[in-house]
Amino acid sequence: MKELIFNKDNLKDTEINAVVTRVKVLMLNSDNKLLLGYCDGIYQFPGGHVEENEALTTTLKREIKEETGIDLNTNNLLPFYCIKHYKKNCDDTGINKMSQLYYFLVKTDKQINTENIKYTEHEKSGGYRLEYVSVEDIKETLINNIPNNVHNSTIVKEMLAVLEASGIICELPKEYKCIIHLGTKEINSSRLLLRKFREEDAEELYNGYMNQEEFLYYAHKEKRTIEEIKELMRKKLERYSNNDYYNWVITLKETGTIIGAINLNVNIYNDSVEFNYVIDNRYTNNDYMTEALNEVKNFCLNELNVNRFQGGCCVENLASKRVMEKCHMECEGVLRNYIKLKDGYHDMYMFSIT
Repeated sequence: MKELIFNKDNLKDTEINAVVTRVKVLMLNSDNKLLLGYCDGIYQFPGGHVEENEALTTTLKREIKEETGIDLNTNNLLPFYCIKHYKKNCDDTGINKMSQLYYFLVKTDKQINTENIKYTEHEKSGGYRLEYVSVEDIKETLINNIPNNVHNSTIVKEMLAVLEASGIICELPKEYKCIIHLGTKEINSSRLLLRKFREEDAEELYNGYMNQEEFLYYAHKEKRTIEEIKELMRKKLERYSNNDYYNWVITLKETGTIIGAINLNVNIYNDSVEFNYVIDNRYTNNDYMTEALNEVKNFCLNELNVNRFQGGCCVENLASKRVMEKCHMECEGVLRNYIKLKDGYHDMYMFSIT
């Protein structure tokens, strides 16, 4: 299942004190029209809050009957998409909250039954109504409605992302695209396997790139102990539970030998990612990093839906500069005194592709 995650404070799931869960459904009929609810100037898909110990499909069935009067068959239904919002110190309560919204797709020609509809007081005061919108018009309808409510820009962007993930609509304009989080998936290339770190990698990392003597462009200053590396592995493994965490160890396919690593930092404000990589200096001059970075670049642009893929290197690091050039990235300029290494500050080339 694909996920869209908003987590500006980089909260871990273990740091969450409260979880709110909702369900929504895309109801598509044989005339290729979608059923939408409209309230307070906002279009939304029908659905509602999951009660304590209630299954998602039970909630879906109950909410759809209350909002549309339709008795929906939810047997064997599974969500295809999830949107998660992480909020640190939500509303100054001291509580870290996560709201998760699961989306289902149902094709049905069952008719709205107004006799069975039970509106809430908010829905009544907001003039709630149901409306069928054709798939051809859905994108324009949602975008044109943005000025009618201050919250519409975010809501519409999320709805369009869901519609694109469902296959109901195709290519979206760039300004309405969102990153679709898939987590640190295994990536295969002709010679490499990019995978998650494992606890048993610690000893190989200790004797490998993490403690190289000649490591000119690596920010870490001191040699790590085996215990420090084991603790680092534990932290990485814990973060893999978050689907917006991307950190690969790079291994040779034939032998499984670890030769480096690559990770991503996600910027939720412009749907971009910035990469960082490191390679064991015993395996340079083989185009391994070019192969790894190119695969991660394609993964980000084609599967995660990123708007911008960027990274940089010290101006003295000509080998790394060449890696980015081989990946068909454009050098945008130089950031002055941007990187702090063992010997002080260095200027950095900034590369990107969109």
